[in-house]
Parts: sequence; structure tokens; C-alpha cells
Amino acid sequence: MTSIVPFDFKGNPVRVIEIQGEPWFVGKDVAQALGYSNPRDALGRHCKRAQNVGESGNATPLDLDPQTTIIPESDVYRLIIKSKLPEAERFEVLVMEEILPSIRKTGSYGAPAALDFSDPNVVLGVIGHLKEEAETAKAKVIELKPKAEGYDHLMNADGLYGLQNAARALGARPNLFTRWLKQAYLFYQGGALVPRVQYTQRGLFEVKTTIVEDKARPRAFITPKGLDYFRNKLPADLLIGGAA
Repeated sequence: MTSIVPFDFKGNPVRVIEIQGEPWFVGKDVAQALGYSNPRDALGRHCKRAQNVGESGNATPLDLDPQTTIIPESDVYRLIIKSKLPEAERFEVLVMEEILPSIRKTGSYGAPAALDFSDPNVVLGVIGHLKEEAETAKAKVIELKPKAEGYDHLMNADGLYGLQNAARALGARPNLFTRWLKQAYLFYQGGALVPRVQYTQRGLFEVKTTIVEDKARPRAFITPKGLDYFRNKLPADLLIGGAA
């Protein structure tokens, strides 16, 4: 376990620790940042994998009580979805697009320390790191190639995915995936599911008009950008073979 990585959301400190390569958030911090008046109750009602940091089997950071409740990414997103705070989406973007990528890349949040390239050991270390990253990227391309070919069969002529096909591409259970989307991203309009405006504007969905029984009806499709977005957010219990 690494030391605590702190960040701030509108004056609310949020702490993250790493356990076996996976970031875990201090649950109380996330709940308070998202405007829950009773963080303990919110964690109990909405989080499925919450645990005390002392239960992880790893050394607890010195400045964190072993009884502190921590939650994984999937539970952070559950709290975001249920939050009534208008800026919950901003918190989501901060976590997804800044905090987690920074932690995974540098082990911290914020600007990395400058390297001294006059030191030969530093140069050799950087070269070794770049070589390792290149080999990892090459292996990832090989791994993803058959998946990408499979995705091609599921998209339509416009390069879009129907909700059922998007679920299949993500390895999720279609009915549970659609139900999950309805919690935050979709709503009924004239008997059809359509995306909320802000998610269409972000390029996650496109709406096409189809003719059903001589009537024009909107139909939601997920874009390739949306597929990648949902792949990073999808709760484990929606995946085929995951916990029900």
C-alpha cells in the first residue's frame, strides 16, 4: 500500500490510497464532497464493496485509522449517480479524467518532480521505463486486436452501437446495462429511451430517427467515444460472469 494521495473538490479534501495496484477512496470524503448529509448512511445504502482499510491485509498508512471505510472506483460512481449535488458531474470528470490517470501514471496527483538528466542513472532509468512501456503497449495492442475486430461486427454503418450491442461489446449483460444507463444517462420520451442532453453534447450518444409503425421515433445509439467512456465506468456486477 502506498501513502495517501490527497486532492480537493470545492474545499472538500478527498483521500485516495493504492491497494495492490487499485485506487481506493476514503468513503466519507467522497460522500461529503458529493453533498450527502449522512455519509455513513450513504455508504451503507449505495456502496457494495466498502471495507475498513484494516481489512485489506496491507499496512495501513500512518495517518489513516484502520477502521476508516474505503471504497473502490465502482462505488465512487454509484455515489456520483445517486448524488443530488448539481456539480456531481464535475466531480465525476475530475476523478475520471484527472485524478485516476495521474495516480496511475505518476503515483500522485499534481505535477511530477523534475528529473535531473545530467545524472546517467536517471537517463538509464528513463530509457528502461520507456522500453517497458513500449513493450506493454505492444502486448496490449495484440490483446485488443481480436476485441476490436469483434466490435466492428457490432457497430452499424454509421459506426454507432445500439444499446444491446454496446453491452455485448463491453462484455456486460444487456438488460442490466440498459437499466444502469437509465439511472443517470437516459430517460423516456414518447415511449422511447433517449439520452439526456448533456451526454449527447459530450459525444457519448447520438440519436437517430427510425420509423416504427409509420411513426417517427427517436432511438439512442452509443458512439465509440461513449463505449470507451462506459468501459471505464462499468460496475463489475454488470459484467457477464460478475457478481449479480
